[in-house]
Amino acid sequence: MSQLALARAEINQGIAAASAAERLNRITNAIARVTTARAEFGDGITFVLGQGNLMY
Repeated sequence: MSQLALARAEINQGIAAASAAERLNRITNAIARVTTARAEFGDGITFVLGQGNLMY
C-alpha cells in the first residue's frame, strides 16, 4: 500500500476516533506518511528543453 493511501487511512481513522488524543496521533501519523511519500514522486527531476520541445 502506498504511503498516500496509508495517510488517507490514518485520516479516516482519526475522524472516527473517540478521543482528541487519538485524533491528534492519527493526524500526526498521516502528516509523517505524506512527508515520506515524497520519495514516491522522485527528487531532483530536471528537464532540458530542446528544439523539439518548443511550441513557438
